[in-house]
Amino acid sequence: MARDDIMKGRYAQTLWDMTARRPLEAITASEIINCTGTARQTFYDHFSSKQALAGYVLEQWLSSATQDCPQRQTWLKNLELITTRAAERPLFFKGFAGLGAGPSSSQVLARAFSTCILHLLERKGCTPSATTQSAVAFYGFGIAGAFSTWITERELRDPFAASRIMYEGMPSELKRYLGGLVHTQPYKENATDIALASRFFLYQMFHAILGSEPTDELIELLADERTQSVLLLFSTGENGAVEKFAHTLASQPQGAERNSYLEALSAEYTRLFIGPGPLPAYPWESVYRPGNRALFQESTLEVRRCYEAYGYRASMHRRAADDHLGLMLDFLAHLSRRTFEAYEEQRFREAAELLEGQRAFIRDHLLGWVGRYAQDVESLDGALLYPLCASALAEVLEADFGYLPELERRCQALLEA
Repeated sequence: MARDDIMKGRYAQTLWDMTARRPLEAITASEIINCTGTARQTFYDHFSSKQALAGYVLEQWLSSATQDCPQRQTWLKNLELITTRAAERPLFFKGFAGLGAGPSSSQVLARAFSTCILHLLERKGCTPSATTQSAVAFYGFGIAGAFSTWITERELRDPFAASRIMYEGMPSELKRYLGGLVHTQPYKENATDIALASRFFLYQMFHAILGSEPTDELIELLADERTQSVLLLFSTGENGAVEKFAHTLASQPQGAERNSYLEALSAEYTRLFIGPGPLPAYPWESVYRPGNRALFQESTLEVRRCYEAYGYRASMHRRAADDHLGLMLDFLAHLSRRTFEAYEEQRFREAAELLEGQRAFIRDHLLGWVGRYAQDVESLDGALLYPLCASALAEVLEADFGYLPELERRCQALLEA
């Protein structure tokens, strides 16, 4: 690190520490100089004023906050981290918003936010065009104004609510890169615990959709950006079923329209899984096995033996054949949870064995028919959710099956370490 940067960092840390106890506006440049034990000229060789130092502190702080937010996260999550941390240091940020002399606090904030966004774009592999850079500059000033308004309120509102306001003003040019849906490669770029937790979450979600009638809680879960982001960890590429499903979840009705949407989903679920009349698609493996399209075939007993081998019993087992898709997804969620817990408790051999068992189950009892089931579900007229969900599930199963050996390898490597 250059000598000038070391000295700047020293002044910045001093001011930051002082504002933990005193308002920024009450601190003078002379006090900062005395606390650092440096000459007055040394300070002014690096900063033209206390305001300039405060601006440098802000830029460094903002850069650090965004670097602490994982790359796969959305810009909204970055904003939530920024506002939450800012709310913990009101003596600095309230004072900064009221600084006079030199560039206004809004200009400094705008420049800091713009720089931060440009760095995020670079981290995501984007080379900003002239249009994108203009959008960043425009958005930087908008977000700076919203941040200043929020941080100077007598009683700070919920940081998460403030983040949402700042996020909503994002130009469409930036939403392609920083919006709610983030594309990543699955396990290759994610920590093992995140990958294992994501599998558990997704199989739970698919079980909730395809294994029981829709509820308000389910719709709330599906509307959450975190659900959509986890789902996209399993995307096989642009315009795939997973991506289309995630975009559908991101555009679900809000407010007063939610009740009518739930009623429509309930009717869709009834037509697909209950009747009356013939179902458009039959959610049992045995129906799709070679031979007669009938329930309770040998494959049903094979699935039951898998359940028994892992001590699995589900609440719906008495009213559904063992090879019902909802039950099979619940079984995978059960094994995924056990795998995650084993990994967290450093029982790596057990985790590897559970992963091997899941891969065999997906291969033997799901890959051969869920894709065809999804095609049959597409015949459901006027559907809102379930055909896309079934197609996304087929894609997730393929992706998961392909990546499970990597997770097994990681667990085996930890055994040998």
